[in-house]
Amino acid sequence: MNGVALVVVATSVTHDDLGMLNAGGTVKFRNTIPIGRVGTPQGIGDAVCYLVSSLADFDNGERLVVDGATTNTQGIGSTDDE
Repeated sequence: MNGVALVVVATSVTHDDLGMLNAGGTVKFRNTIPIGRVGTPQGIGDAVCYLVSSLADFDNGERLVVDGATTNTQGIGSTDDE
């Protein structure tokens, strides 16, 4: 079985939440993302295109997190019991 399960997709809610930040808050939020910017629909689409292409023919049972390295650098979603 093949499938793509998107956990978080930008919606009007996420855009509204970002819109509630003042200019300083927006900059502060972006600075928490290691690459210094929020993701784009194009970036998510590119990841999906990779997964459904022959380039990913040996990838299976894996999770591809597209979050600008936030998970890796901030330990979000870590399953370690340390």
